[in-house]
Amino acid sequence: MLLVRGLGTAVKHRSEDDKSSHYEDLLEAEAKAMKGKKALHSSKQPPLVRGNDVSGQGQAARAKQFLPFLQRAGRMNAVVEYVLSGHRFKVFSPKDSVTFTLALSGVRCPGKGEPFADKALAFSREHCLQRDVEIEVYELDQRGTFLSSLY
Repeated sequence: MLLVRGLGTAVKHRSEDDKSSHYEDLLEAEAKAMKGKKALHSSKQPPLVRGNDVSGQGQAARAKQFLPFLQRAGRMNAVVEYVLSGHRFKVFSPKDSVTFTLALSGVRCPGKGEPFADKALAFSREHCLQRDVEIEVYELDQRGTFLSSLY
């Protein structure tokens, strides 16, 4: 389906390489997308995804503007884009088109150089990185980090 919709391409093999038993079907699906000029094969530019990034330093004032909307939303869907430490994440909320730094409310993980800091970071990366999650924002700290729950 990815190839038919133009969202991918088939790997080109040499004649002596091992191929999938469905390789011809994959090439046919790719040719169909090329003929229909779909997605990757289209001459149009992909749409720009516009969003607000309030996760950097010096963004506390901008982050404060989003606090009422995020609190009022209750539990909402998000994607963890980056794991900063065992309890801090950079998340993207597609509904509000905003990227922000989130810290788990009521959780303190060891900092860099402390015992078990690497294990906490590895655990968070393994279980949260690039995952769809649900978050609930409670408040904002002085640095512009949202204190939240993550499910």
